[in-house]
Amino acid sequence: MEKYSSKATAALVLGIISVVLAFLYHLAIPALVCGIIASGFASEIRSAADKEGFKADGKTTAALVLGIIGLSFSALRIISCISCYSCVYPNAFDLIGFHIFS
Repeated sequence: MEKYSSKATAALVLGIISVVLAFLYHLAIPALVCGIIASGFASEIRSAADKEGFKADGKTTAALVLGIIGLSFSALRIISCISCYSCVYPNAFDLIGFHIFS
């Protein structure tokens, strides 16, 4: 387990950063990236724990939960921003060839 301790700490820090950034203005995309990386690290540690026969600690579980929460909030924020922007400016995406209302 000692060799996964630093990766568990990094996953936990990235999960915390993901949740915090998900609620800050215009930082949903970095929050999405941090949430994906945190969830990936935590899942990798949990699968290694199953293979090598040790029990994953609480940091790994907390990192996985925080990564998923940050990932979901930031994805909802991105979706809501796109839908709000497309309702306010219905022809805004025509410039890039993306037609929403056609």
